[in-house]
Amino acid sequence: MAAWMGSAPLMWLHFGIVTPIAIIAGIPLMLIVFLILALAMLSLAVGALWQPAGDSINALNSRLATTTYTLAAAFADIPSGHHYRKPNNNDNHHIIVFDLPYGGGAQFLDVGGGILLDCGHDDTFRRHVLPTLRALRARPDSLIISHADVKHCGAMSQCLKFYDVKQSLIPRTDLRSPSYKKFVKNVLAHKSQLITPSAGQIFEIEPEIFLETLHAPREIDGSGRADDTGLVLRLHCHGWQILFTGDAGYTTEDQLLSSGIDLSADIIVMGRNRDDFTGSQSFLQAVQPSAIISTNATFPQMESIPKTWKKYLKLSNIDLFDQQLTGAVTITIDKESLTLSPTLEGTPPLMITRE
Repeated sequence: MAAWMGSAPLMWLHFGIVTPIAIIAGIPLMLIVFLILALAMLSLAVGALWQPAGDSINALNSRLATTTYTLAAAFADIPSGHHYRKPNNNDNHHIIVFDLPYGGGAQFLDVGGGILLDCGHDDTFRRHVLPTLRALRARPDSLIISHADVKHCGAMSQCLKFYDVKQSLIPRTDLRSPSYKKFVKNVLAHKSQLITPSAGQIFEIEPEIFLETLHAPREIDGSGRADDTGLVLRLHCHGWQILFTGDAGYTTEDQLLSSGIDLSADIIVMGRNRDDFTGSQSFLQAVQPSAIISTNATFPQMESIPKTWKKYLKLSNIDLFDQQLTGAVTITIDKESLTLSPTLEGTPPLMITRE
């Protein structure tokens, strides 16, 4: 109790979290950890005399460690067992476009209660996305899956465990990806709202901020390829427009152009289609972006950025943030400007102002 009272103020100031459940959880966990240390010392002593006995003690210790982890996780899941301090908000909003390996994708939109648009695979979520959100003390209450690709949505079921999710947007319910089907099943069990949006549907987030659905694959017959059965969304934030195309290729771009809707946006956040060309000239002419943030995987070849496409962007005065060179990119949005800040050195930040 005294140890918790002494450390709690420092944890609140430095990490933005306080854990009253630790008063109760610390007693059994401390005893189990003491037993683990004692068995480790016993294993060293006995193992020096007879190796099989040392191995048996280590196996028992492994089970104890697993039990400790499970017990700690159970305590952490108790309602009101811990509290986060919400970060101070100002007039600015941020979007983090993560740089995940092998063509994976995830974006965090710091609007409303927080939106996680894709999350990467299990391991990339835990290595890249989760630590960043913890550092920001961000706990998104909305999840969006752009399309049923394990490199984009593989860890979505984990997100239901980490965050108090109120609603989830998905492209459609009949896609075949195992991780995708598992997530849909878990959302229904989680009792959060599951939404399959239609084209033109708008989701109000805050005053002057809303999310618009431009492409809704639930309205397309057949299962199709995963990259082209995804959502295309446009965020409107204080008059700025940011287009998220996922891994959409020429097929989706052509459908958007044929629809006749206004596709204009200040920034495009895009992946690369594994089976088709991404970012056709006609599509870019319709969008008229000032900048594009694009993944650039070395394998497979179709998910890398063609040199000819880079040249076209340069001739068209469109700034390219190639994530192979920039790493993750943070978009800072205020009422007068957009600022794109790369994580890696070598690419200067870009500020876009109103004309």
